[in-house]
Amino acid sequence: MAYKEISGDAYNKFYSKFIDLYSDFENSTVSQVSLTKKMMETIKLGVNHGMVFEKGMFSIIKSMMYLDGMVLRCNKNAVLMKDMREFISEFEKIY
Repeated sequence: MAYKEISGDAYNKFYSKFIDLYSDFENSTVSQVSLTKKMMETIKLGVNHGMVFEKGMFSIIKSMMYLDGMVLRCNKNAVLMKDMREFISEFEKIY
């Protein structure tokens, strides 16, 4: 998603910290772990490791933050990683 990508050692350091950042996300409910906070931390992590993002990327992230807020209000016990699997499978078939 970055306009300016990173590679080599910078990527390896980013990837390690990225995995740590999301280690508690997979089986957590939206009330336990904030997707909005994770996304903001992900962008910060990327920028701190040399990534550059297009302005348009922030509209996508903002939309995801709205989704996070709506899910939290509608079903605070939702586990997004489990709920999204069906849609991701369909998306993979198309692309």
